[in-house]
Amino acid sequence: MSTNASNKAVNHLGTAVASSDQLTVANAFLERYARYRATRPEELLGRVNRAPLDTFLPPGSMPLIELLPTLLPNSESTAATIGGMVCVPLQDLNILYQVRDNAKCCGVSHDEELLTELLALIFDRIFQDRLVPDLIKRMLAQLQIPVLKAMLLDRSLIAQPGHPVRQLLDIIAETASGRSDVDDIDSDYCQLIKGVVNDIELHSDTGLALFTDAIRQIDELNRQTWTRESKRHETAIALLQDKERREIIEVQLSMHLRDAISGIELHEQVREFLLSPWYQVLLKNYLNYDRASTVPTLKNTITDLVWSVQPKISLQERQRLAQMLPLLLNTLRQGLTSINWPRNQQDAFLALLMDLHTSGMHADARTEWQDQAFKLFEARISSLPNNLEPDPDRPGFSAESVDISPRELEILLREERILVLVAHPPLDAHPPAVLGLSRVEAGDTVAQLQPSTWIEFLQDGQTRLLKLRWVSPMRTLLLFTDGAGEYSILFTPEVLRAHLENHTASILGQQGLTGRVLASIEASMASP
Repeated sequence: MSTNASNKAVNHLGTAVASSDQLTVANAFLERYARYRATRPEELLGRVNRAPLDTFLPPGSMPLIELLPTLLPNSESTAATIGGMVCVPLQDLNILYQVRDNAKCCGVSHDEELLTELLALIFDRIFQDRLVPDLIKRMLAQLQIPVLKAMLLDRSLIAQPGHPVRQLLDIIAETASGRSDVDDIDSDYCQLIKGVVNDIELHSDTGLALFTDAIRQIDELNRQTWTRESKRHETAIALLQDKERREIIEVQLSMHLRDAISGIELHEQVREFLLSPWYQVLLKNYLNYDRASTVPTLKNTITDLVWSVQPKISLQERQRLAQMLPLLLNTLRQGLTSINWPRNQQDAFLALLMDLHTSGMHADARTEWQDQAFKLFEARISSLPNNLEPDPDRPGFSAESVDISPRELEILLREERILVLVAHPPLDAHPPAVLGLSRVEAGDTVAQLQPSTWIEFLQDGQTRLLKLRWVSPMRTLLLFTDGAGEYSILFTPEVLRAHLENHTASILGQQGLTGRVLASIEASMASP
């Protein structure tokens, strides 16, 4: 292309600003593709849709962008195919191989021939993408020539995820993936995509502003859709966050309490009392923000109760017990009444305490082991935090110890009339690591999942494409929806791990359409 013609084309179409590094990366990619192409002639060079032109010019005599109008297939069937609305096979949508062959006969440069062929391969992969519905693929087919023009003028877009051309392809694929309404050509979403694609196809020479404006329109529709859907999910998310908080506090408190009394000798009924009714008293106060200030007193009550049933071998200890008993018994009564523990059971337990105190008063010896065990118990109770609010940075905290029951979640959501399904472990489990991931791989995968990741989930014989929309603060709950946010299903990490092992779920990734297509081409080029 002459300098003037090149400048004119660039100024007319417009390009994203590319750095020298991006251009270097793009050229390196093209070089790797050229080497790969040389080893796969039957796959790439043999792709011809129609007979090439009869003319042949010396190599490099004409720039491809100037020849494009004469290189396009011009039959009625091709026009219908590019129109995208008829049910031609997806593999027939790609016209770029024909453009490549026609351009080669017209003597375009080797670089431009390679760029055209690379874009043809990119659209091949787009038409094979599992996330994009077929109807949207037919619309994307209309963008082949506009994207080719942009690529010929600025090949660095290969290395620019933020380039308007790549952004448009990505946002169309992203907003279409997993949608349930894309089969309705009259839907607002499909009409919008059809409109912006038609505009770009007809007016691609007016600049990248068309791509940018299309991105803005789709983004606005997506924002409006998700504003509605977010409101629909607000109640569910608030409820689920509270459920997670409660579960984590319950688990943490139970672990602390069991650990504290694990090394001390206690009457079995006293031990059961601490782990059941008194645990409930503590839990109620930990969960209630307004009663958090009572937690230190309740912790001291545990220490006093356990000390009270230890052997008393001195007058001072017996006097101390006599002085503390009224307050101890009163605190126990108040706590047990707050959880509605039956009065007859309160009376029975306090009667048992009276017997244990009487027995302890008449003890004449206490072993060194008993003293050490009580000191360790006392230190452990003292170290029990006054605030057990979920905090992943707290030493010793592990959300993996919290496994909320799917059945409990179903009951909770049903009681609140919230239309979110709950996933259960696979019924027909396959042998581990035969079809899916190993247990360790599945666990690591779930732990690293981030919002916007897509999965494929097989449920009741139906395969669904689902996007991770929300991860609870402590990562014990994962909410997935379809592309439009109409179908919602809740997973616990353990249930999702089981499905990944069983191959009834698989991770499709978080990359945008162009990113995953280019990554798949890179993988193909790297394979022997």
